[in-house]
Amino acid sequence: MEAKRARTGSADAELREEMRKKMMVATVDMSKEDAEEKFNRSLQETGFAVLVNHGVERPLIEDVYKEFKAFMVSQDEVRKAAQDKAKADGETDPDAIQAAGHKAIEKYLRNTTRFDGYFPMDLAETAKGASVRDIKHYYHLYFPDGRYPEDVSDKAKIMFEKMWELGVKLCKWIDQGLNDSVKAKLRKHGIESLSETVSKSQTLFRVLHYPTYDDDTTEVGAVRAAAHEDINHITLLPVGSSKGLQLFSKEDKKWYDVPFEPESMIINIGDMLQELTDFQFISTTHRVIKSADEPPGMDRMSSPVFIHAKPEVFLSDRVGTAGNYLTQRLSELGKNNKEGK
Repeated sequence: MEAKRARTGSADAELREEMRKKMMVATVDMSKEDAEEKFNRSLQETGFAVLVNHGVERPLIEDVYKEFKAFMVSQDEVRKAAQDKAKADGETDPDAIQAAGHKAIEKYLRNTTRFDGYFPMDLAETAKGASVRDIKHYYHLYFPDGRYPEDVSDKAKIMFEKMWELGVKLCKWIDQGLNDSVKAKLRKHGIESLSETVSKSQTLFRVLHYPTYDDDTTEVGAVRAAAHEDINHITLLPVGSSKGLQLFSKEDKKWYDVPFEPESMIINIGDMLQELTDFQFISTTHRVIKSADEPPGMDRMSSPVFIHAKPEVFLSDRVGTAGNYLTQRLSELGKNNKEGK
């Protein structure tokens, strides 16, 4: 019996080492008995897991993509038309031209307090460490108090509720993978489950459109989403409308594709949960590129839900509370966006 346990433990250690080195993200069928175990192992070694049979219907996701793509493209057209008019009227100052475009879409233009609303291409984020803006535009939804476009149906609201419920369930799954040290840390702060640490009102639903682009004419260094780590607890990401999501292995210094499973849900650990679990669960560097086999003229849609911790949750001695850490990271992003070209 002891010999069998030793062999099982050795095999598990070898599997974990291989997963960690080559970023071998597991595809987990949520309907199987061993789903929780496989899910936690994949998150602990790669920071990511891919779920199937997760319960969020793909037709609903596709409808949200269709509606928000049409909405954002129309906003971008209005913005560009206003900028063109400003130029035709003789305006030459770049800031004034940009302001004219923003004025035309001010109803849903992102604000600088809640950071909800529409982020046009010229306000897309510049990732920490990057020098140029990502090639994307997107809409930030917060519930229940964020601005919701009048031109779309309630389907994004329905999708968010399903994603939130799935996220809470996955937090309870992660509970089963926590080591004794992390459990003791949580109990010290009166927490029995990770599901108690998450905040629905702080959670961000982002709908993104990555337009098609030509490598020969795009600004040097620009990609759809530059290398970064997520700030939050966990991220739920319905598989995109095309390939392009990659992870970086710190062990062999290579990028690896995340499995592109039809109708799957990709889960990854954010920096907050990494801090809360004292790095038992890791936040992995990832990016979105135009894949080598992407047909010319193809764009990409994506709709991550970033589940955040309650502001008062203590993460670690290094970063303090979730609220303090979020403020710090958003400040860094804001500074980088001003410096980005």
